[in-house]
Amino acid sequence: MLTPIQRHSGRLLALAAGVAAIATGCGAAAAPRFLAYHGPHNGDLARAAGQLVREGDCIYIEDHQSRFLLALPEDAAWDTGEDAIVFDGQRYPMGVFVAVGGSGIDYGQAQSILRAGWATPASSACDTSAVWLTGDMARDEAGD
Repeated sequence: MLTPIQRHSGRLLALAAGVAAIATGCGAAAAPRFLAYHGPHNGDLARAAGQLVREGDCIYIEDHQSRFLLALPEDAAWDTGEDAIVFDGQRYPMGVFVAVGGSGIDYGQAQSILRAGWATPASSACDTSAVWLTGDMARDEAGD
């Protein structure tokens, strides 16, 4: 016959393992499947500035007046450990203020504008009403 302590020891071990996993960060969020385009980096036709914000698979740049879904070149990457975009060898963590060169684009008409279309289409959860085709990115020290 098991004592009360023996009966509950398995539950206590499972609880302890769960707490340890949370404390050590083992439950880190998966990398987003962010919107990406084929081909060379888009030009620097215009400039937008704001804070990088992630909502699931959607990466936005937003300020007090506007919000754009970022479309990044397909060679951009994601650093899960830092929760950051890796763009041209630089890391841009979420929450940092950046300036991006490129241009606004209508998501619905992009297939005819982009020669090769989207490398990764936007998630259905993303707000595609305002999309920024990102050509370059730099920290915006004035925005911090």
